Amino acid sequence: MNVGAGRRFRSPKAILFDLDGTLVDSAPDITAAVNELLAGRDLPPLRLEQVRAMIGGGVRKLVERAFAASGAPLLGSALDEANRAMTPIYRRHLTGLTTLMPGVREVLTHFHLSGIAMGVVTN
Repeated sequence: MNVGAGRRFRSPKAILFDLDGTLVDSAPDITAAVNELLAGRDLPPLRLEQVRAMIGGGVRKLVERAFAASGAPLLGSALDEANRAMTPIYRRHLTGLTTLMPGVREVLTHFHLSGIAMGVVTN
C-alpha cells in the first residue's frame, strides 16, 4: 500500500493495547469491588456510571475517588488501609462481569493471523 508520495506503508512488528476500556469492559466488576469495599464501611453504593468515570490511575486512585464520591474522603494512613482492603476484594471481582469490547476478538485474530506480536500494557 502506498502512503503519501513515494512512501510505502509497513505493518508494525508489534502492537500494545491498554486493557480496561480498550480490550475489555471491566467496569461492572470494578463497580462490584468498589461497592463491596464501601459496604464494609457502611457507605452507600456507587452507580456503574460513577465508577466508570473514576477508572484510570490505578486502584489506589480509584479507592480515593470512590470514598470522596461517597462523602467520606480518605487521606494518609486511612487511604493506605482502604487500598490494602481493596486488594483481596478486587481479586474476587476480576472476571465475573467483565466482557470483551465489541470487535476485539476479530481485531486480535486479524493481528495474530498477520503475524504481528501483541502485548497488554495496563496498571
